[in-house]
Amino acid sequence: MSTTNFPEGLVVPGGLNLSGSSVEHLPENLQMADASNVQDADVKVLPEDLELKDSTPEKPLTGGSLRLRGTAIKELPENFVVHGDLDLSGSAIERLPEKLTVGGDLDLSQTAIQKLPEDLIVHGDLCLGRNSIKKLPNNLKVGGVLDLSRMK
Repeated sequence: MSTTNFPEGLVVPGGLNLSGSSVEHLPENLQMADASNVQDADVKVLPEDLELKDSTPEKPLTGGSLRLRGTAIKELPENFVVHGDLDLSGSAIERLPEKLTVGGDLDLSQTAIQKLPEDLIVHGDLCLGRNSIKKLPNNLKVGGVLDLSRMK
């Protein structure tokens, strides 16, 4: 499927599953629900204005989780907000935006990332296993477990 098959402003309240697909680009103004799955897809870039919306009535419009495990994505949009979990494990991610806040867990295991941004806030667990980060940033805040297992 090419990006021309996705209409601009696509809203998917039930979640978007692109796992293992050959889709490389997502449309601008895309709104996806909690637990959208792009893992092992060929997606290289996320739209600057991507919105993650929680689809449950108990938590209306608070944002959701996103699985980008195993993707070719090298960086995230500058003002990217994830209110749930963000799984980037095994992806090509090289850089995170400054002042990134993740409302749940952040998994950066088995990535090429070498530096975390200053003032990174992760309200859940931060998994840094099997990567080459040499130093933790100033003002790092982790609300759950800081997993440094098998760091290189």
